[in-house]
Amino acid sequence: MISKGGANPGEFLCEGVVVLGPSPAVDVTVRQSGDGTPDATLHVVRKDGTTWADSGSGLAETTDPAAGAAADYLLPAALFGAADNSYVARMTTVREEQQNGIAAVHLVASPELVEENGAGQQFGLRDATWTWDVWVAKEGGYIVRYELLGSTLAGATASLVVDLTEINSAANVVSTP
Repeated sequence: MISKGGANPGEFLCEGVVVLGPSPAVDVTVRQSGDGTPDATLHVVRKDGTTWADSGSGLAETTDPAAGAAADYLLPAALFGAADNSYVARMTTVREEQQNGIAAVHLVASPELVEENGAGQQFGLRDATWTWDVWVAKEGGYIVRYELLGSTLAGATASLVVDLTEINSAANVVSTP
């Protein structure tokens, strides 16, 4: 996931492994850079109801509910809801195409739907022109890729790109630290 621009310009890179079942688990590292402050990193592992977090001092088990919530938020269903949510259901089909090795349906939102979604408010980027594209797996109905891009006449930009890759790979394993 990369997010740039908005009220706090910079880049957020989120990478790791998310396992949906039979036992959901997350092992993700989020890095922030480029906003004028020192780079920051957060590594979160959540498996079998236990959460480990590291923001620079080493991975350690935590009972902080915020760390567990952060890990749960990175699960695809929480991150952008089910593919049948009210926004995605009202998007227009562009075409069927491959996305990240998965047969998917490419959908695009109307400008009105983008505005209703409140993207400009979320990024603090008002008076922007936005595009919103979503690719939904033909089998399974989950979101494979999500792009929300905005720009102003003054040159300010914001983007949120979420890409699910290596889907159904046997290498997708979250180990207990």
